[in-house]
Amino acid sequence: MKIVFLSQADILHDYEKINRNIKDAFHGMVSFAVSPHPHISARNHFVNKSLYSFGDALDLTRFCGVVAINKQQYSSCVLTTKDSSNFDTQLKLSFEKKGYAHKFVLSEI
Repeated sequence: MKIVFLSQADILHDYEKINRNIKDAFHGMVSFAVSPHPHISARNHFVNKSLYSFGDALDLTRFCGVVAINKQQYSSCVLTTKDSSNFDTQLKLSFEKKGYAHKFVLSEI
């Protein structure tokens, strides 16, 4: 079984958290919290940090477009351009419909 890793650009990754949790992608999907690079987008950096904090406090299901995914399960989740959602939202919804495991890992960045 192999893992597919998808990432957005111009963001800060928490490589320690990724290395520690990527093994969970063998059984589904792992979404990793990231921060927009503060020098490129200070406003987005602040918004993301705030949303992660509120999500944690309110016990909301969170998701981010930086994901490690079981390749076989990823191949069964067809994404289309007809959907107005971003690819990461489409992917999460598809995984939920199929009952595949997924988790979110909060970053320290």
